[in-house]
Amino acid sequence: MRLIRQRWPGETRLWLGAAPQRLHLPPDGNLLALHLPRAAPSSALVVETQAGAARLAAPAAGWVVLELPGPPLAVRAEGPPFQLSGGLGEGPAFPACRLWQAEPGLIPEDHWRRARILGEGAVLALAAGPARPFLRLQAGEVARITLPGCALPGPVEPVLTALRGPLPLAELDGLTLTLRAGAACDVLWEGVQLRPNNRANSEAPSLR
Repeated sequence: MRLIRQRWPGETRLWLGAAPQRLHLPPDGNLLALHLPRAAPSSALVVETQAGAARLAAPAAGWVVLELPGPPLAVRAEGPPFQLSGGLGEGPAFPACRLWQAEPGLIPEDHWRRARILGEGAVLALAAGPARPFLRLQAGEVARITLPGCALPGPVEPVLTALRGPLPLAELDGLTLTLRAGAACDVLWEGVQLRPNNRANSEAPSLR
């Protein structure tokens, strides 16, 4: 996946109600993370796009990830109002976010949709299409995500993004990813790339 726009959370807050608030984002992203300073268990987060809406019920505190059906336009709440974090140095009119463009990678999209989690404690959020496994781990927790086997051009390593806290220890055995968290963290498994010693001998780019 390609990261298009990033705004880290600041100290300002945007109260989100039924009225849509513009996101001020490029039109070519299809996977969006937004940041909540507190959970909203009685509400839903709705992102309006040019091709419909993406909805997440009872969003948790911290980063939450939504797959977008089209270019992002605005965000609103269903149910009681709640807060989004404003972007660092940009104020509440520009919510903290990470926007990706999912692109064809070494692993087919239907493999991601068939991911499964093994272990206890970690929360896995996985939607259809270009969504990727998103895990919330507590200190000391272990989680494993397994994808169906597929032919790859060589040995690969995982590409992970920490949305909160430090990256956990990661081991990739075939297409089973094991994560061991030394501290609480939110992690997005973006994809895989060829290991450096194999990349030089391959014409394939470092796709995710």
